Amino acid sequence: MKFSAIIAAVAVTASSGHQCTSLDSVDGSTISWSTNFSWNGTAWQVKSFANAALKFDQVPIANVTSIPSTIEFDFAYEGKLVANVAFDTFTASTLGGDAEYEVMVWLQAIGGAGPLTNTGKPIKEVNVEGVDFSLYHGTLEQI
Repeated sequence: MKFSAIIAAVAVTASSGHQCTSLDSVDGSTISWSTNFSWNGTAWQVKSFANAALKFDQVPIANVTSIPSTIEFDFAYEGKLVANVAFDTFTASTLGGDAEYEVMVWLQAIGGAGPLTNTGKPIKEVNVEGVDFSLYHGTLEQI
């Protein structure tokens, strides 16, 4: 697996504001990064995606047996914060194809953040190695 740290931030629907995302350190395959932001706009709409990305060779999802990872995170904020922390993966129906599907594993939701869904309710509850997850379905048209 190839490792490269990609730090990015993309404004989506903010009416105004700012964001600064920084790569704080790299030590082997460990990265530390931070984001400071202040966005205006409708509270429930996605404002930006600050992320540290792992890039790797494309393989059929059936060949992926695990993605070993460790994450530590914290939030320091004043006022109201609506945010989430997630592992975010994009897939395609063909190897090398453009991203068609997004799979997000939310580790934390703050201030009422929630997945984009048709019903607002999970379609299934699952347990993975002792951790309970709720499975939702939604489409990008809901952003």
